[in-house]
Amino acid sequence: MASSPKPDPNSLDSLLIKKRKAEDDLRNVERQIYELEGRYLEDTSTYGNILTGWSSFLASTSPGIRKEKKDITPEERLFSLSSLTAPKVRVEENRGRRVE
Repeated sequence: MASSPKPDPNSLDSLLIKKRKAEDDLRNVERQIYELEGRYLEDTSTYGNILTGWSSFLASTSPGIRKEKKDITPEERLFSLSSLTAPKVRVEENRGRRVE
């Protein structure tokens, strides 16, 4: 009785599946970095952070009064924009195309 051949782990189909999985994992990590970076920048925008410095903190006269949070600019996204593929993901998401 002849048994069916086992799939080759290095076949084109197998490699394409692995490639898609790696791309999905990369997108998920980039999305997490983007979200965490955004939270960090929002939480620290009042008094300063590692990217913008602490001049706001040193200039504040009343620690009980918090300034309004400012919008995050793309220039402040040092970590999430350092990836070559992350900007593409965000542009596609902003156009309404969900990247899976």
